[in-house]
Amino acid sequence: MRMRIQSIIAAVAALSGALFFNACSTQVAVNSSADSVATFRNGVFYGKLSGEYAAVFRATNKALDQLGYMRVGEIPEQTAMTVVARGTGDVRVHVQLTRSAKEPGVINVRIAVGRGELPACQNIFNKISANL
Repeated sequence: MRMRIQSIIAAVAALSGALFFNACSTQVAVNSSADSVATFRNGVFYGKLSGEYAAVFRATNKALDQLGYMRVGEIPEQTAMTVVARGTGDVRVHVQLTRSAKEPGVINVRIAVGRGELPACQNIFNKISANL
């Protein structure tokens, strides 16, 4: 009896973990020449843009300024660049740009706003795309 209860508890825990990690992914329509669908997963927005890395970086800075975010820093990494900004209510914004290893001329964009605000992430991404 005790073994059966333990196996039921283990099965329920495994199923809840699988649902938590797989059910939190949403496809989002975006304005991008590289891919018209982005993904919002666990509070983070993932999309792709076509263009040169420097042009996408400039478009990102311009988009954040246009949307009223205050840029507070940049974090250069070996294979990526993260632009950090703050919004109203001291909401933290991270926009990470990475060159795609598989697709030349494509930049992978990762956007995190506050505690996972999809509309804000989508607005930032579409504004970056419009600035290219």
